[in-house]
Amino acid sequence: MAAYDDAVACYGASSGSASQREEKVKVLSNRAECSLKLERWAEAELSASDALDLDSGHAKSLLRRGKARMQLGGESLVSAEMDLRAVVAARGEGATAAAGLLKTLAEQRRSERQAAAKGFRTGFAAALGGGAAGSATSTPPEPSALPALAAWANGLNESQRMEWLIDCYR
Repeated sequence: MAAYDDAVACYGASSGSASQREEKVKVLSNRAECSLKLERWAEAELSASDALDLDSGHAKSLLRRGKARMQLGGESLVSAEMDLRAVVAARGEGATAAAGLLKTLAEQRRSERQAAAKGFRTGFAAALGGGAAGSATSTPPEPSALPALAAWANGLNESQRMEWLIDCYR
């Protein structure tokens, strides 16, 4: 990693000639790969993004940034998908790997949605006083009991309430 940092420092802030830019892109992309191996996801994303600032179509940098963003998760998953789709669309180096990662990403999102839905159904059934969701033996509570059943939410702070609301929406 230190060798890549030294190599990047040799180029300085200027872009230089076309061949220098090309070499700097390679060094930054390789630094991104090194960061991936070290599981430094944010550093990998930054190095790959720096390479892409110089060459927006560099397939290895797009693939490496996509991998880093997949590991960062959350909001980065949409960007990861865009990077990986760009690699696949270019049909060049890394297209097969990017296609495999897109499948993994789709499976990951599907399982997250299923887990969220299952958690919601279970939590909702418990909040209403029933057993497991879809249980044939659960009966809905009387309307007068609903405020008491929702009392569990009184201990949530505003952020937790918003998270619960978003989970309900999903």
